[in-house]
Amino acid sequence: MRKRLIPFPFVEILILLLPLLLPGCAGLKPREGTTPLNPPKVVISPDTRSFLGPDSYSAAHSFYCGVVIPLDLTSFLPLSEKFKILKAAFSRGDGQGQSRPVDIRVPGYFTRGDLIIRSVYHPGPPRMHWLTNAVYSPLTGGALRGRGEFLPEDIQPGNISDMVFLHEGFAVRITEIHTTERETLFQRRREYNNLADLYLHDGRLENDHTILPLLRHAYQEAPSPLHRVVVELTGIQYLTSRGKYEEAKGRLRNLVPLLPTLQGELEDFFRYT
Repeated sequence: MRKRLIPFPFVEILILLLPLLLPGCAGLKPREGTTPLNPPKVVISPDTRSFLGPDSYSAAHSFYCGVVIPLDLTSFLPLSEKFKILKAAFSRGDGQGQSRPVDIRVPGYFTRGDLIIRSVYHPGPPRMHWLTNAVYSPLTGGALRGRGEFLPEDIQPGNISDMVFLHEGFAVRITEIHTTERETLFQRRREYNNLADLYLHDGRLENDHTILPLLRHAYQEAPSPLHRVVVELTGIQYLTSRGKYEEAKGRLRNLVPLLPTLQGELEDFFRYT
């Protein structure tokens, strides 16, 4: 039962989600958490942009898994700046009657130079392509931090990038698109948590009714406290996706006492793509 994503900071996600798309929350401001000294201010261009508006949970999930975690921006940027990047990452630049790429510049990211996140909207099928000048390091699983460079596409492993499809109001990462092969594999191996995770993030509503039963099976068959915590984290994601923020935060608070004793195991257990 191995998940492909490291656990992102759920409390921060909960705070980040509220102002994004929920009715009646348009005037809310993201609340600050722990921020670095003299945090950088992101610069976004062009000034005129259209927000494409996927639902709040899938937008935040895709953004964290595709951008924040691979680029190690969790503690590098304050929440307010990550919120600005999220909205820009799901926007298209307007001008001269056509869509333009949106460039997001993060000053001081590299030892020599700035990080650039380029968000390109493609209309058919609707999708966002996130390109960065951060070069992927196979040794660390993150970015080389000396300097940034946009590499030719035929050079591998190349730049850190991701693609997110906009499907029926949801943002679905290309690595989380539903496939019969993955579904059958998880069913055959009785990997109930991975199957629930697949259904939660594949943008298909018709299989969502099976998520909670699958999580109950996964919890009952979990071989260790570590695996039960992983199942609980998936359950918290499910509650967050349904807008049940208070219940999600309560479940997370109940997990907090267990996390210090499992920190090393969790770090070994989770990997990101």
